[in-house]
Amino acid sequence: MMENILDNLTDGKVRLMDAAHNKSVLMAKIPFFTCRQLNSIWENQPFPAFVGPNEEIYDSIYISIYQFPLQTRTEVDRNVSLEEARAKARALGGSYHLLTAWEWAAMAWYFRTDLFWRNPRGYTEVSAPKMNGHGSFMYRVPQAWYGVWGIAGNLYEYCDGIEFRGDRLWGTPTNDWSKNNKSMSKNHDHWVELGRAENADGYANKKLDEVNLSGRPLEQLLLVSKSGDPPAGDTFYIPQGNNDLVLERGGAYHSGSDAGLGCYRFRATSEQRQLDAGFRVACVL
Repeated sequence: MMENILDNLTDGKVRLMDAAHNKSVLMAKIPFFTCRQLNSIWENQPFPAFVGPNEEIYDSIYISIYQFPLQTRTEVDRNVSLEEARAKARALGGSYHLLTAWEWAAMAWYFRTDLFWRNPRGYTEVSAPKMNGHGSFMYRVPQAWYGVWGIAGNLYEYCDGIEFRGDRLWGTPTNDWSKNNKSMSKNHDHWVELGRAENADGYANKKLDEVNLSGRPLEQLLLVSKSGDPPAGDTFYIPQGNNDLVLERGGAYHSGSDAGLGCYRFRATSEQRQLDAGFRVACVL
């Protein structure tokens, strides 16, 4: 009954989806688009978020409207590591998985294309993280009342499929979320080099642009600036030694004006917990 009501009210853009253990997840639909729809000089190919395992093309992806909740209905899961977030997401069964860097980018581009809601920012009062991002604010699906809550200024969100190692940024060239696991990322299986910092020593707390990391994938991921449209940003942390640092996006309740759709941070390994970091799930049909 509820599934039908949501489908009718939102024209299929919000769905209540079944998951394992008699759970259900409220998901927002991000419809297919091409790279050229975002930038006229980019290839007329599917945006990488819509290219899955074995180059399967998705006509849409689904992203959870809320960050992953605890047992209560008001607070979300935090103080977790990326590895723990991966496990909790996959425990939902089916194609559920930890939101990937490409899926975050697709969501961000989708919201940025609507001029009225262009790059809005969530509330950032210092208080316990809530499902709706501190108050009634949310990022809206264009021209509609529904959308995705708390993606800026609530908790940083782990995004799978990208790591910084030494002076290099590694990741999946498409949204092959099934290959995102510790053993494959460590061995570079199915991962490629997305960029390399020049003379990385001494570049702590710099943005990726400032260490001369560039390239189309990083622009599409909203990790570096493109002419006239720089992403909102937090600081960039250079890894030390053999630490492999994972991607967090969006900003937290203490981030102030740094919170935003382009905000990013590399500061923790996949096994380190962060008090101000949480996650959300995604799936494909």
